[in-house]
Amino acid sequence: MKQEIFRGIATALATPMDAGGAIDYEAYGRLIDWQIASGVAGLVACGTTAESATMTEEEHRAVIRFTVERAAGRVPVIAGTGSNCTAKAVAMTRYACSVGADACLLVTPYYNKATQTGLIAHYTAIADASDRPLILYNVPSRTGCNLLPATCAALARHPPDRRRQGSLGQHQPDCGAGRPGRGGPDPVLRERRPDRAPFGHGRLRLHLGFVQCGSPAGANALRPVLRRGHGRRGGAAVPPAAPDPGPVLRSQSHPRQSGPGRHGLRLRGRAPAPDAYGGKPPGGPPGGDEEAGGFGMKILINGAAGAMGRELRQLLQAGYAGAEAAALVDARGGEGICTGFSQVRAEGTVLDFSFHTATAAAVDYATAHGLPLVVGTTGHTEAERAHILAAADRIPLFYSGNMSLGIAVLCRLVKDAVRFFPQADVEILEAHHNRKADAPSGTALMLAEAVRTQRPEAPIRCGRSGSCKRVPGEIGISSLRLGNLVGIHGVLISTGTQTLTLKHEAHDRSLLAQGALEAAAFLQDKAPGLYTMDDLVQSPPRQN
Repeated sequence: MKQEIFRGIATALATPMDAGGAIDYEAYGRLIDWQIASGVAGLVACGTTAESATMTEEEHRAVIRFTVERAAGRVPVIAGTGSNCTAKAVAMTRYACSVGADACLLVTPYYNKATQTGLIAHYTAIADASDRPLILYNVPSRTGCNLLPATCAALARHPPDRRRQGSLGQHQPDCGAGRPGRGGPDPVLRERRPDRAPFGHGRLRLHLGFVQCGSPAGANALRPVLRRGHGRRGGAAVPPAAPDPGPVLRSQSHPRQSGPGRHGLRLRGRAPAPDAYGGKPPGGPPGGDEEAGGFGMKILINGAAGAMGRELRQLLQAGYAGAEAAALVDARGGEGICTGFSQVRAEGTVLDFSFHTATAAAVDYATAHGLPLVVGTTGHTEAERAHILAAADRIPLFYSGNMSLGIAVLCRLVKDAVRFFPQADVEILEAHHNRKADAPSGTALMLAEAVRTQRPEAPIRCGRSGSCKRVPGEIGISSLRLGNLVGIHGVLISTGTQTLTLKHEAHDRSLLAQGALEAAAFLQDKAPGLYTMDDLVQSPPRQN
């Protein structure tokens, strides 16, 4: 049975100051009373709006204690205890537990730009030192650090009954004895709020709350991650058969700045080129330039020395969508390019435009670090394709033979056209530059699969020579390789009385690079799973 912990509005309280800069506890007490009288469901002490970043440690502790005492059990109190210093966050979280806070709000470590692996270590250390629910507070535009859904899923698997013995020393005794199935509700909570006990779960579980500021989809995307494949004891946020947990508690809101471009992204000025390990030269603009409308999306390019890799690098250097290159990988090497993922010390969204045999390394790196992955490489064998698709069980995976939004629209048109002409002959024509090795193109195969949505059993014939009469219902594909063509794809749907031609022609490879970055942005708040261009074109349109 799912146990509800928090529901409703919890106000992130401001901290009144007097003329001398000291905390005005009289005014603060009146604010608390007024909030409770107005019907709030909870109070957040020492959140972002509480001047917590400029408080001394003594003031921080005093405000938490005062809030708990003034609330007097009337509503839950959530204490902001996060820090970019793990030891400090641990100490503040222990203190909040000791004075009776009902939960702790933990902002991602700011300034340091921790990796996803580092975030897991950071939050796990805090979990092992506390006995209250933690609410993960993600605001990448302010902190420069994005907590990904896959990382939250990993944190959700933190054992709830793990003994709190870590590298930070011996921990204080539990603030309450209550644990699910181990002695009943917290006696402190029962004494303070007999009508609400049990309120907490005892041993901390990191998955009990998640605050995704500016992107509620980020928090909602976490739900299927936690539901899928984690139904065993100690690992599930919500049992597989449990009802939807309802609205995610939002304590503070910093809406992502919107501007021209999908998902609130906007062009900004030229960014400095990264080094091989993802570092940015001193003096460069910080990631997540809020005023420019970006959110500091980091990109790792596999196949950086190839044609598409160069297109992506040019867009990133121009500041497209507020994104920047975190690492460049290509076996051919080059200035600032790693020859393998073993040399990479960066995290972000992995974009693969390499050779079919080189994709596996990108897949392995992304899954090992819990990173979103966009695969635009074509020509994979069945075994290689199976290896790629298996990653969708662990990470958000965007897989497409063509990253053009125009091609995605063409696929949708083809589905509708074939539905209206079920007996028509269908022939797909594709033409590319004379350096393209695989035929038919991945895009042509995408179009064939679009036809197959209406004709599941239709055979595919690639090329035609000799004595090979057309089979009724078959899908024909003809390939051309000549000159420097970027890409031409046409679908002919012909009956005995008419022929419908649907065609897309690419004039510049940059459209594919732009589509790949659109796909990368699309994945930022997605749970593990397989996504395609069809998912992208069905997402909300860009805000102009």
